Amino acid sequence: MIFGYYCVHPELVDEIPAVARSRNRLAFFEKANVGAIIDKERSIYNERKAIYSDISCLRASIGKLYEDGQEQCILSNYKVVLDDLGFDPIVAYSGVSDSFDFDKGDYFEPVSRMSDDEVVTFFAYMEKKFDKFHEKYCETIRNDRNLFVSRVIEKIKSGHYPSYVSDRLVRLERTAIEFDDGHRTTLEGISGWYRPQSNLIMLSASGYLDNDSNLLFHECYHVIEGRSITGNGLQRLKSFFDKKYAKTIERINEVFVNYKSSSLLNNDLRLGQKNRCTDQEIVLYILVCGEPEIPVNMLYNAYFSDDMRDVEALADAIKQSFDSDILFQGLGQRICPTAEISFMM
Repeated sequence: MIFGYYCVHPELVDEIPAVARSRNRLAFFEKANVGAIIDKERSIYNERKAIYSDISCLRASIGKLYEDGQEQCILSNYKVVLDDLGFDPIVAYSGVSDSFDFDKGDYFEPVSRMSDDEVVTFFAYMEKKFDKFHEKYCETIRNDRNLFVSRVIEKIKSGHYPSYVSDRLVRLERTAIEFDDGHRTTLEGISGWYRPQSNLIMLSASGYLDNDSNLLFHECYHVIEGRSITGNGLQRLKSFFDKKYAKTIERINEVFVNYKSSSLLNNDLRLGQKNRCTDQEIVLYILVCGEPEIPVNMLYNAYFSDDMRDVEALADAIKQSFDSDILFQGLGQRICPTAEISFMM
């Protein structure tokens, strides 16, 4: 999905997350027949639809990329796709820029000189390229997903994962996997995200090619994590510790997913191994090897289970094995907020 998709398909503007949230709130209050709030929510909904349907908003967003010096974050994704599939500037820019600099690869530069209709044509052209890119790698993605499923089943059969995790695999069958051009991914410092409400995994084109199967395995691991009202996976530990450690706990969840999805893919990492470790392994080493040691199955249950009592059991064990303040302060210093792949609500 390219930035500008809703400019090309304005009838789908309701699918933009910010608009969809407003639409759902309006529907809720209409159903509850809360008259005083309905008018306000309808106004917000209509305002958001107008903003995201406005091409001038699209132009402004592109302009801000250059102001913030972040344009290369997006252009790198365009370059990956267009280097792979070819690029015809005459067609893309409706003849506006017949001297496009291929070496510079600044695909957005001519947009400021184009009419609204030409901008729509440009993004329609790019959308087709990204669709073809997805089509080209569709079988690879399908194979990666099938490999993920088979590896999880192996872990269940061997007793490493709880048996109920097999039920989570049904989610993958309902989950679509798409590429985006980086506006939702690289700008946020991530390579991909998963949204359960829409059953969608979104990957940046360059992030997928750079990380091969690791990126998709990571997002698939998020698909099978436990879900509760308060959050997902190990993020739910935030409910049992001081809120000042919320960001550290979120990063612990990402580190856990990074580590375990990589382990699942490569079959060469063991949880709790007591030797020289990477930062990711050290976090799990600390969680599993406290005094007293926290059972591995307790960690897995806290991640996979939908029951918050399993999360609370891990939280109680951490409090018993560690000084929570020292633990989370230390982890907060160790875990850097690097370009992560991410789960999104």
